[in-house]
Amino acid sequence: LDMEPEPGPPPNIVRIAAGDAMGVQGPLLGLAGPVRQRSGLYQPSGIVGVASADDDMVERRIVPAADLERFQ
Repeated sequence: LDMEPEPGPPPNIVRIAAGDAMGVQGPLLGLAGPVRQRSGLYQPSGIVGVASADDDMVERRIVPAADLERFQ
């Protein structure tokens, strides 16, 4: 049986799993380090590129790492 694996999404694509942008997908552009949240806690965060309303622009969002899901 000679089957080729189905191509998946690029390895840097993540999905935002919580918050106001829940369900949005985009590339993980980098790490933002510890970011202070409204509650006063510091959480490790990542920078995610999401399509803006213009569809030509990419908006960068800082999202807590706990709210990110990685595709496998």
